[in-house]
Amino acid sequence: MDKPPKPIPFAGVKRTVSQPVIASFMAGGIAGAVSRTVVSPLERLKILLQVQTTGVSEYKLGIWKALQKIWREEGMKGMMAGNGTNCIRIVPYSAVQFGSYNIYKPLVCAARAQIYGGGTLANIYRYSNQPPARTSHPAAASSAAPSPA
Repeated sequence: MDKPPKPIPFAGVKRTVSQPVIASFMAGGIAGAVSRTVVSPLERLKILLQVQTTGVSEYKLGIWKALQKIWREEGMKGMMAGNGTNCIRIVPYSAVQFGSYNIYKPLVCAARAQIYGGGTLANIYRYSNQPPARTSHPAAASSAAPSPA
């Protein structure tokens, strides 16, 4: 009469999302949406200034005063107007950019290590600790030695 154990809710989703590639793509998409939402009032103000006709000085204020005017006249809805469209555009872009960066970074680093022989810093250290090269040119040897006074 023992009851079977309850399945963990969303276990399949959690397992899928925790895969590094999918997690990177999702993190990039979410970061893009958040960044666009944070700057949405400034984007709206930019659009209003761009479409304003010549001679009209309705938004020829400072940035802060223009944002206050939008808030007074339209409220939060006015500040976020067009944000949904911006997010639809930026989420896939940011997801692909961030996800592909995390995919290709190990490949590029491995190729760079092969090309530079273990890393640039190692080579700089190796060459910086060598004694100066001796020259056999008489003019260089005489200019390097102090002249007797």
